[in-house]
Amino acid sequence: MRTHSALPVLVLSVVAGLVGAGPQAIAVSPTVALFSAFSLFGTWSPDCELPPSPSNPRAAWHIQGDTVLHTVTFDGHTFAVVDRVGEASLIDADTLTFTVVRAGSIYATVIIRMENGRLHLIRSVTHDGRVIVDQGRELATDRDVPADEPCSPAMS
Repeated sequence: MRTHSALPVLVLSVVAGLVGAGPQAIAVSPTVALFSAFSLFGTWSPDCELPPSPSNPRAAWHIQGDTVLHTVTFDGHTFAVVDRVGEASLIDADTLTFTVVRAGSIYATVIIRMENGRLHLIRSVTHDGRVIVDQGRELATDRDVPADEPCSPAMS
């Protein structure tokens, strides 16, 4: 089980270290640093033992330059959604909020929480104020959003 009690200090240390490291340092955005500290890069799914499907999608978080990208596949071959993560910040040691940018515009603000090594979607609100997920429940279906487990780490 991964604990995040030292996460704020780790993130600040990473960012401060890169800022003060001089011109040869690799620039890392605060968003990339937060997603790294949360160990989000790689592939996630409600059940990694089952094949991808509409009820068991594979979501992947990638770094491209200084940007975090989010892709999703429902069949294991075609990636249905590609979003960019905009601003990200800590709510507490286990909870992160960020904006989702789709087609060049802010699409939603999301809150996720890491609990017992699983990633929980807590809240998702579109740019126009429509609540999609609240307190871990999808409002359209009145069902809990399944938590994701890590299937594989990021490719190096």
